Amino acid sequence: MAVYADLKDKRVLVTGAAGGIGQAQVKAFLKQGAKVIGVDRRESQLTDALLTSVKLDLSDHDALVAFMQQCEVDIVCNTAGVLDDFKPIGETSEADFADILQTNLNAVFTITKHLIQQNRPLVFVNMSSYAGLSASGGGISYTTSKHAINGLTKEIAWEYGRQGVRANAIAPCLVRTEMAKVDFETGLNVKLAAETVFNRYAEPAEIADLTLFLASDSSKYMTGQIISIDGGYALGKNVTL
Repeated sequence: MAVYADLKDKRVLVTGAAGGIGQAQVKAFLKQGAKVIGVDRRESQLTDALLTSVKLDLSDHDALVAFMQQCEVDIVCNTAGVLDDFKPIGETSEADFADILQTNLNAVFTITKHLIQQNRPLVFVNMSSYAGLSASGGGISYTTSKHAINGLTKEIAWEYGRQGVRANAIAPCLVRTEMAKVDFETGLNVKLAAETVFNRYAEPAEIADLTLFLASDSSKYMTGQIISIDGGYALGKNVTL
């Protein structure tokens, strides 16, 4: 892991912090000496003097607004997300669609809007997905939410860059997390891994390493970008990045 001296003592908000990519991001920032607020609807198993764990369901709009009213940070990792059941639009109810967007998109909007109104420099690292670059990475709900995250990221970068705000998004494909648990239970992981050039899933720590770079001054001239990290999966899919 690279050392980014400028991240020491920075205040970092990570959503989805209790597991998967979010937990890996928390660990990575803590190793850099950052002060981390980890938010998740589950209890965090991590303990550190620099970590404040907050149990919060991002789908609870009123609770999220109340939390954000007391939140001041320098870096935001909007990582929390929920996967749909890969259902097409004809099999998706309006309620199910709204539920996925509430966590994957609306919560990101609420968090971003509150912090932007503080009118100071900020760095956003949002979590997109392969599903945000193509179809078939999820069902209608998840895919829509991740395409929207890309648009939100680019618009924030465009609208607020002159006040010192940077916003980029990471678009992972196959990552060994709880969200991919069913792949390993069914053996689908073998087929999917073979479609990458490295014949494996990414580890959450690899996504966290990219997060540190995007959050640090090493990427200070990058904004509005959607960075794919997929082990070459899209190379054989004719996906335009």
